[in-house]
Amino acid sequence: MANPTKSDSKKHNTPVTLEDVARAAGVTATTVSRALKGNDYVAAATREKILRIIGELNYTTNPAARALATGKTGIIAVISAQLHQTYHANIVHLLESHITTSGYQMRLLHSRSELKDLIDATRTTSAGGIIINGMHDLSEELEFLNSQLSQNCVFLDTFAHAQTDYVRIDLRQAVKHALGLMLAEGPRASLMLGFLKVPSSTQTMPPKTV
Repeated sequence: MANPTKSDSKKHNTPVTLEDVARAAGVTATTVSRALKGNDYVAAATREKILRIIGELNYTTNPAARALATGKTGIIAVISAQLHQTYHANIVHLLESHITTSGYQMRLLHSRSELKDLIDATRTTSAGGIIINGMHDLSEELEFLNSQLSQNCVFLDTFAHAQTDYVRIDLRQAVKHALGLMLAEGPRASLMLGFLKVPSSTQTMPPKTV
């Protein structure tokens, strides 16, 4: 049987499926799926062949069909505090890069730091997993929040809580570097360590000399 081609697909006006790609590449549908996700179990030559055929057949994934068939949406939601701050904006940028490279889609949710808003935001998304970054104001409510979410949830840059999955960021080297720069500037240099609970309006604090 001849392999399907782009012209065949247009002639029959039917979308190209994962099975069509697998048949044309001479591999299983599972192998095609793994290649699309960048799985290391797929040989480089095989992945290159699959990607070439995908381009020839003009194959595109159907997120709705994939979710219906597998029970997985392939979407990871990210909620982050203070996106106007460079630190948190960079974390979100790196998360998007790694999520996309891993074959998933990132959905950025905009929410204020109140617990109810956070829960409502996650309930309105079809994400299969949630990453919450830097919600320091919710540190005491994380255990309750985790119990209210139906999706798998990981907290970044937060405080340690036994009932939640979290990743703490070690800033010791950054602090040492900052201290070194301050000392190099002399006795009139200024340094602030830690973070402030900033309301909706911008809060400023005059620096102290040491």
